Amino acid sequence: MRSVRVCVPASSANVGPGFDALAVALELPLWLDVRMEEQARIDVYGDALRGVPVNEHNLVLRTMRGVFAHVGCVMPPVRVQMYSAIPLARGLGSSAAAIVAAIVAANALMGDRLTRADMLTLAARMEGHPDNVAAALYGQCTVASQTDAGVVAAVLPVPELLSAVVAIPHYALSTHASRAVLPTTVPFADAVHNVSHVALLVAALATGNVALLTHAMRDRLHEPYRMGLVSGLADVCAGARDYGALGCVLSGAGPTVMALVSSEHNEALARYMTDTLARPHRPTVLGLRIARVGARITDCTVPFEDVVAQAEQARGSAVIRWP
Repeated sequence: MRSVRVCVPASSANVGPGFDALAVALELPLWLDVRMEEQARIDVYGDALRGVPVNEHNLVLRTMRGVFAHVGCVMPPVRVQMYSAIPLARGLGSSAAAIVAAIVAANALMGDRLTRADMLTLAARMEGHPDNVAAALYGQCTVASQTDAGVVAAVLPVPELLSAVVAIPHYALSTHASRAVLPTTVPFADAVHNVSHVALLVAALATGNVALLTHAMRDRLHEPYRMGLVSGLADVCAGARDYGALGCVLSGAGPTVMALVSSEHNEALARYMTDTLARPHRPTVLGLRIARVGARITDCTVPFEDVVAQAEQARGSAVIRWP
């Protein structure tokens, strides 16, 4: 192939107790178009990518070069066009989506030399942990683990009635800073709590008994230590169930907060999340479907500008507004 276009969903890691293991894919996309040309060039679209390097330091370009080198090839000059609706450093898997998109694109250009399992292992190595990249690659809800044989992942089909409400603050929080507040050891009782709750969460999804999520999405390994990093987090997680949330958690390393709901009637929840997280900035609240499909190769004959326009329109319609 001399050209390829890839779409990859956002992801929310941990889903409460599944620290560094669980993630759910969300219909907030990153689009990547790569074409072999005589001269290299990078164009980025969308407010989320404002300030992203458009030179050899670009994450997509660096990742693609790494994939070509992994199989013993030299990457030819390429024109890269990229759009993302996934805000950077907000806990929605922006870097994971970029890495997965780059790996899928590079693999297609090389003639599909890698399996999905190979791509998952490469993506986890480049990202540093497997949770977000697994969801970005496979969609739905994924359980991923680093084993002696490499990264392995399983996909949990998410019941159709589930969707997500995400409140995205207008400030960034780096994964490094969010991990820096975590302890090196935790009380035994907290470890037992999380083992039982992540098992309950997996059972809830596997059986379709979503009412169990009200109990399952409670964490003691990371959220208590990160409460001070996100203004209003403790309050919004404590009260969201009163407004229709099955569970409310910090999305990945934050600062975004995600609630899972079983109904599209979520204006009251959105208003509550907005008001509670309004300090210091009013967040953007989106109602998002669970992405049923992960990274996928799509038709690349449609002008990329049209893809961007459609994606921007879809993102605008996901914003929850009320009178």
